[in-house]
Amino acid sequence: MTIKTSLVSALLGTAIAASATAQETTSVDAATVDLGQRMSMSYANISNEYFEGMLAPEQMLRLFVVTKQQVVATACDGFALDEEALNGALNEIIGTQPRNEDDTFNYLIFGRVMHDYGIIKGGEMALATYDPEAYCVYGTDIIAELSGSEQEGLLVLSVSE
Repeated sequence: MTIKTSLVSALLGTAIAASATAQETTSVDAATVDLGQRMSMSYANISNEYFEGMLAPEQMLRLFVVTKQQVVATACDGFALDEEALNGALNEIIGTQPRNEDDTFNYLIFGRVMHDYGIIKGGEMALATYDPEAYCVYGTDIIAELSGSEQEGLLVLSVSE
């Protein structure tokens, strides 16, 4: 299964893409980059380094998608979190991880996944409080993007009444 390019772009943001491009050609003065973009790049780099070699990129993206939706439900009026769907999405991500030799659950891996979940959630909460109006637009966008798509199983957010 592949995740739509537009979804990837929306999730990772142009700031991260611009940073990667700039890193290949020239250095960028952090003072010239918007604070929200710097915050996003900083926590994303920490998360990526932490997960390097542990989660496949698609699973990292899946974790990011569901975590960001949880922050939207927490920080933005007019949205609700489907906890059953969130539980299913997180179980699917964690279920891809290797088990112990005796086929029991590996709690060390679970702890690392949840630790990174906290890194992502904290970074996203900081972004949501930095510019709530801009951040909350994501809620409407992700619902539209995922509804009826192959990735609909990642949709854990809905518009509340």
